Amino acid sequence: MASEAPAKQKLNINENNITTYVNEVAKRRSQAYFTRADEFSNVKLPRAPAKWEFQSGWYKYETGKPPIKVPFPEEDAIVFDTEVLYKISPYPTLATAVSSKAWYGWVSPYLVGEELNPGTLIPLNPENKDKVIVGHYNHFDRVMVKDEYDDTSFQNSNSCHLDIVGLHYFCNTKIDNKMPNTLDRIRDPLFHKNNSNSLLGKENNKFHMLSKLYFLVTKRQLSKELRNLFGNTRKEEVVENFQTAMSYCAKDVDATHQVFTNFWKKCLQNPHFYKYLSGVKLLGNHKMIVNKSQWDEYNKSNDDKSKKLLENINKRVRGIGRDYGFPNTTLESPEIADLLGIKFLKKYPLKDNKIVRNKGRFNQNITYSIKLDESTLKDYPLVTDKSSPITLNSKDLFLRDYATYRKQYHTDYRDLWINGILTVKPEYQDIIDDYLNFTSWEFNKCHDAFLLSQNSKQNELSTFLPWIIPSVFENSEPTSNSLHELILENFVDIGKGIEDQLVAPKGYEFVSLRIDNDFIESLINKQDNLQNVGPYLIRDGLKSCKVGYLHRALIHIDNLFGKKGIKEYQLMSTFKDRFIILVKETQQQEADELLKQVDNLIKFEFNSIFHNEQNVLIIEDELELKPDTKTISEFDIYKDMKSLASEPRRLY
Repeated sequence: MASEAPAKQKLNINENNITTYVNEVAKRRSQAYFTRADEFSNVKLPRAPAKWEFQSGWYKYETGKPPIKVPFPEEDAIVFDTEVLYKISPYPTLATAVSSKAWYGWVSPYLVGEELNPGTLIPLNPENKDKVIVGHYNHFDRVMVKDEYDDTSFQNSNSCHLDIVGLHYFCNTKIDNKMPNTLDRIRDPLFHKNNSNSLLGKENNKFHMLSKLYFLVTKRQLSKELRNLFGNTRKEEVVENFQTAMSYCAKDVDATHQVFTNFWKKCLQNPHFYKYLSGVKLLGNHKMIVNKSQWDEYNKSNDDKSKKLLENINKRVRGIGRDYGFPNTTLESPEIADLLGIKFLKKYPLKDNKIVRNKGRFNQNITYSIKLDESTLKDYPLVTDKSSPITLNSKDLFLRDYATYRKQYHTDYRDLWINGILTVKPEYQDIIDDYLNFTSWEFNKCHDAFLLSQNSKQNELSTFLPWIIPSVFENSEPTSNSLHELILENFVDIGKGIEDQLVAPKGYEFVSLRIDNDFIESLINKQDNLQNVGPYLIRDGLKSCKVGYLHRALIHIDNLFGKKGIKEYQLMSTFKDRFIILVKETQQQEADELLKQVDNLIKFEFNSIFHNEQNVLIIEDELELKPDTKTISEFDIYKDMKSLASEPRRLY
């Protein structure tokens, strides 16, 4: 008589323990990475080598031993940084890494003369072991890692990319009844550091530089003078100063570890940290597979549309300028604010008598200084320093040079236009609409993506990695949403159809989970007395709920797919309207059923939080939960938006 299979454990999920269940799932799925990162945060790093090998590939440097050539860093937790001769190529020039045991140095074959042009990426974890990779901005470093493009299978990468910028914002976002959701898009707060010195400008971007974060932690300066070395158009200067260049990179790695250690310990105090870590890990598995010929045509077609649209915008702006006696007006002309009637918060004209104009010495820049009145401060309660004015720069009102932007990722005030913080006269609104259409394409990252062949004779398949920063779900940059968008989300017209470019290799199919945006909006918009809530807080709550929805989907997909033995799947999505996942053709039906369970779990949790629904959901899971285990959700703050209306929020 055949033995019966053991009965699967049934788990009753209710409104009290659903959040606890999500916490425990995230903890189970991310525990291996938590352990490695936690141990790494407590180590004393070895001393960096005094001399680096000028040879291509990786070399390992252990104290008291000669350097040896290795295929990749061997330990399961490292800090990693790259340097790029960005005016020559986006490919890496050199890199350093450090573990608890050894230092590592990588040199591009191009730098040592083995390649005519840069074209080599960096192997970090080709054996796909559980590994923690710490960096400053991992959206930048991850795209240079060769193993992330592996085409042998679509088994998820076991690398967990952690960046200190994301840790910084997570550990400084406190959880109580007056604080925002930990997975909020923290880039959206209107006022930098709760004083209103500037908005979405270069000054704010600088706050997230490694040198700033290092000073924040150590109160010591980190020299960045040698950064200009990598702004050359010839590699010879880096070759001549090779030892200095490698040591410069190594100092950044050491500084990153010091900052990581500090921020990590602060993050441990947050009860939602396992969920954060789980999301970080999963976003590091995001990639796109396309047909190269079709992809090239898609890019060229949209580049042509973008160029023509900009020409048309400039033609209309010149016409407006001529009507008022300014024959050569462009979007970057300082008189543009007067001509278009630009207002801040629909209330403060940038030509009002309250505004102080100071002519800058460069590019005829004008600084507009705006003093908010009490009624505005009530609607926008993020401001805590009432005596400090808002400052806007005319040179940042519009993107000045999109070709330069692609290389320098300059930030303008685009987010203010998108959200109606900046407005123009109604008769000129079409110019702003077209400008946002134009920039929605120009601000994306597909122009610079590495497109690596899948070595497949079928369909010219190639892979590229979206420029994401896997830290907080969408973005850990709090001031410039254009800088690190996941990928091509929110196209107005130019650029539409990005998801249609995705191609499933032979033997694989796509499955998808629709993102129920109507359901997400109902969580906030159906609350009572919203007329007494500031518009920014409503917008903030809506975005936070969407990000939370997406993050929950990641956690549940990883958990349910793992339990059912679906190991070969790949996240391929723009996250605008749906999750798109590549799975084996033979597992397509099962994956579709699991995505329905994911959707049920997410809506069950949100309905429990926002509508106090008292239901029971029975699932199969080996976790043991007490029936009345109540855990505070990070979304509890948004259950009653009107209670937030007069509460300032402090994110730092």
